[in-house]
Order: sequence, then C-alpha cells, then structure tokens
Amino acid sequence: MAPQMTDLTADAPNAPVASTGKPHVAPPAVPEAVAAAYAAMPPQAQPVLAEARKLLFQVASESGAGPLDECLKWGEPAYLTAATKSGTTLRLAMVEECPAALVNCRTSLIAELEATQPGVLATSGRRGVLLRTGYDRAALAVFFGRALLYHRGRRMRRAS
Repeated sequence: MAPQMTDLTADAPNAPVASTGKPHVAPPAVPEAVAAAYAAMPPQAQPVLAEARKLLFQVASESGAGPLDECLKWGEPAYLTAATKSGTTLRLAMVEECPAALVNCRTSLIAELEATQPGVLATSGRRGVLLRTGYDRAALAVFFGRALLYHRGRRMRRAS
C-alpha cells in the first residue's frame, strides 16, 4: 500500500482551471514510489504540491503535450512528456524550505518567466518557481505549458 499523504487525485467536480476555464480532468493515481516521495515532504507542503500536480496534469491534457510519465528523478516527483518529447522534465520538490516547481537549469524557462511576467511568481535561481502562499495559479499554468512544450518551441525556432 502506498504511503498516505494529501489526496493527490481528489478534485472538486467541474471546478474551472485558471488557464482555460475548462473543467478539471482528474489526474491519474500516483505511482507508489512517487507517493512515498510526497509523503516524506513536510506536511504543510503536501497540499500545495498536490494542487500543483493537479494543475500540471490539467495543463498537459489541454496543451497537446501528450501524456505525462510520472516517476522519480533525484528522489523527487518528476513529470516527463516521454511519448511526444515535447517538453523538459518538471519536478515538484522542496527548495529553500518551500514547495517548488523545478526545470532543468539549462533551459531558458525561468529567464523567460522573469522577462514576461516580472515578479508574478517567485523564482529560485535558473531552475525553480517557488510556490509560496498565494502564488498566481494562472501564471503557474502558463509556466507549466511552456515547460511541457519547451522542446517543440525550440525545434520550431531552429527550423525558421
């Protein structure tokens, strides 16, 4: 049996997503190893990370990024667009004692976020968005969408 933590699949029926206004699609069941990683995180961070996970799956379903593979990378929950290879890996973890969404530091995603939406989401270095109390859910949805389609965008820029 997977370790217990905040319910990562429960959702309010037909609650709109900030990014599109469409009803939520319930994320899949959490793999046992990923659930154990979430359960090991501070209890106050678990609901924040559960909400970010739901949003990530919702954005993936609406963006054309394809299905997400959910696994562990560096012992942290990680999300990959393995079928389409359209995006960079996203991880949900703790940074500076704060829940965070992390991307590869070699991407330009954090720099683009800071340039297009300065101060809207708190960042940590070149790889993290800190999910502090009251973070902008719509801005996080945009960030997730860009991460999930990051390689597709790079391929298009190279072709032109």
